[in-house]
Amino acid sequence: MLSMVDKNLGLVQQNCCSVSEEVDEIDRRIAKALKDRTEFLRNEIDRYLTTEVRNLSHLKENLEVNIFSLIAS
Repeated sequence: MLSMVDKNLGLVQQNCCSVSEEVDEIDRRIAKALKDRTEFLRNEIDRYLTTEVRNLSHLKENLEVNIFSLIAS
């Protein structure tokens, strides 16, 4: 009976170690996925900002040209 308890104790410790390693692996994968997603979203924000700044700059230039044309006429 004592040897069975010792065997079960060893199996429980082994199982806990395996589960702990799996949890660590899941944590690593989730952290990487979160980092990748964060980087993607930041790149999207940068791309959006660049596009909007360019569009608004063109609009401003066009409005300035129209204003000067109205003043000159």
